Amino acid sequence: MTTRCRSTSLCERLRRVSSDLDAMAEVLASQTEPLPPGTNASGVWGQLSDRVDRFLAEGYESVPDVVDPGGGADGRRMGRGGRKRALMEQVVYVLLDVVLGRWMKEGRGVERITVVDVGCGVGDLGLLVGYLFPAWRVVFVDSRPQSLSVVHRRAAGVGAGSYAAWCGDFGEWGTISGPPPPESGWDFDLAMGTGLCGHTADTVSRAAIARGAGFVVSWCCDALALDDARGVVTPRSRALAAHYTAVDYAAVVASNHPARGALVAADRFMHLAELPGAHRPSLLPLRRTRSPQFLLASPGPPPTL
Repeated sequence: MTTRCRSTSLCERLRRVSSDLDAMAEVLASQTEPLPPGTNASGVWGQLSDRVDRFLAEGYESVPDVVDPGGGADGRRMGRGGRKRALMEQVVYVLLDVVLGRWMKEGRGVERITVVDVGCGVGDLGLLVGYLFPAWRVVFVDSRPQSLSVVHRRAAGVGAGSYAAWCGDFGEWGTISGPPPPESGWDFDLAMGTGLCGHTADTVSRAAIARGAGFVVSWCCDALALDDARGVVTPRSRALAAHYTAVDYAAVVASNHPARGALVAADRFMHLAELPGAHRPSLLPLRRTRSPQFLLASPGPPPTL
């Protein structure tokens, strides 16, 4: 692994951690892969919704155009819409494989659950999940009213499913005096979000862990928690904090090192696994992204006997 450094001291610090990052990349590559299109490993998805079986076999060809981030058949494989389409497909495969598959093995009811789609934007993920599982309740969460207006229009075009919307910062979910989403209240069984900033991804996953819920999140940046007193980037997981000095860690995060994204993802992965009550999450590489990105997913803790 090589990279161009701006200074001799930075190059030396990167060399000290480079072999560890290479090993880390191999570990990440060996993680459970999402279900590929067209498979139905368990053979039971049709019991929940025949739309899931069709989606696994046909992809976005099986859903209404209003649900498709590509805007319909002409835009499904092109540009930004095509990339979003590929991302949504991967999230659904992980949702089935990592979360629902585990729940069904544990005998948990999955026929009617409440899902929050955080940072939903115009609703690409929540509308797809709501369409595939029409008995589920999907709550769209975004701080921008104009985005939720688009969601309302698109949801009306789907004509099925149970939807609600909540406008605000998910960091205030359940802590403010304003009204909660109708019917579901502040409770949820699954939290999901794509393209979140790093801090929001952490907030969503920690909120799910605190509630014993599952989560599926991806992030669009390598934002890390900052030490407010010193203003420096430090590892959050105990495992990395014991292995990397703050100087080495900050040097990699501030560089263009090709494994920077993997280091940030591994830190987030191990930090969540260390939280009280956390169930070990799965860390999965995303495909067809402009830069290396990852998906974190967890079914939540097993039910208590």
